[in-house]
Amino acid sequence: MAEEINKYIDYGLEDFAQDEYFCKWVKNPSGENRSFWEGFIRNHEEKKILIDAARKLVLLTTTKEAEISDSQINNIWKGIEAGMGEETKVVKIGSRSSISKNWYKFAAAAVILLGVFFVLNQNEVEYSPKLVKADIGKQFDFELPDGSTVKLNAGSEISFTKETWNENRIVNLKGEGFFEVEKGSKFSVITNLGTVEVLGTSFNVFAREGKMEVDCFTGKVKVSTPDKVNSKLLTPGLGVKVAEKQISETYKFEEEEKATWRAGEFNYDDKPLQEVFSELERQYNLKVEINTDISDKKYTGVFTNDDLGVALEMICFPMELNYNVEGNQVKITKE
Repeated sequence: MAEEINKYIDYGLEDFAQDEYFCKWVKNPSGENRSFWEGFIRNHEEKKILIDAARKLVLLTTTKEAEISDSQINNIWKGIEAGMGEETKVVKIGSRSSISKNWYKFAAAAVILLGVFFVLNQNEVEYSPKLVKADIGKQFDFELPDGSTVKLNAGSEISFTKETWNENRIVNLKGEGFFEVEKGSKFSVITNLGTVEVLGTSFNVFAREGKMEVDCFTGKVKVSTPDKVNSKLLTPGLGVKVAEKQISETYKFEEEEKATWRAGEFNYDDKPLQEVFSELERQYNLKVEINTDISDKKYTGVFTNDDLGVALEMICFPMELNYNVEGNQVKITKE
């Protein structure tokens, strides 16, 4: 039986269709041959599509003869090869003296089934997503396959599937990004806190530390919780916050006060001070060690990402804090 298995490993479509034991299983399955072939397929999954096509071919040859012209046969091969990529070409059935012309036509008809089966299963192919990252201390501009653009804030990343982009414009985001979307099919930004759906618009998404904020600059934006139970529709100048599967009421904002991080400026209005220091860490690629209790402190102000000393003064002075820079570490203490 081991020799039989090795023989079948090298079989092609025509070989299976003419094999007596294979045909017996297809036409009159029994406990013994069913067990053998089901086990063979289970252990050699790479042969499954070929075996399915061979089964169809055997069944086809047992029915009433089909009328397929030579020109149709040629078109069959051309169509199948055109439907497959360069990496996967059909090997045509060679002519053998033992094979009748009608059998050849049946084979061509069966390969139609193989081609259709192959094309239908293209949607099941798993492609590796493309990952784009903005390193700590840097921002990054990136153009998506359709011309849409995203500016990633420091320490942020997106991933998307290039091969299926035209059918599904889906971006996974971790961190913060400003998107300018070309008009077209639905464009979705997915985070672990919620989903943003648009057609053609510009908007900012912040998703960190269990909180998501979405601000709409142009067009319309739909924001949904991960379970799709709650959603809000935003128009220009409106934003929402998402946390713990809940969406806040919409708030209004002035464009010049939002997403200013794109120009290296970070504006805050009554923001927890810990979150401000977290952003400082990302922008300057350093570690902030806080040696005093700031859990109840809120910050209103601004800092920039072009001068660490100035940024620390802008944050610490109004909050009555001292700072000390040692290499890539900043120690914060109470005055």
